[in-house]
Amino acid sequence: MAVLDVQIPVMGGIETARRISERSPGVQVVFLSSYQSPALIREALSTGALGYVFKALAVEDLRPAIRAALDGRSFVSSLESSAR
Repeated sequence: MAVLDVQIPVMGGIETARRISERSPGVQVVFLSSYQSPALIREALSTGALGYVFKALAVEDLRPAIRAALDGRSFVSSLESSAR
């Protein structure tokens, strides 16, 4: 299990997730990010990541996202919930 931010130094979280997926396909990835762009979410999930949690919703969503990923299911924070 790896929890990554989209914006990490050097190669970025999306490229890091791609490399993890290529080299260690059994590792589940969940993104934790302040970015809420649907296009960025799609790009992040295209790496094989199973989750995308908005930092503003981390208290509510991170644990369920990790559980879902460990079970092989996807989880994405709700854009509507983050607008509260």
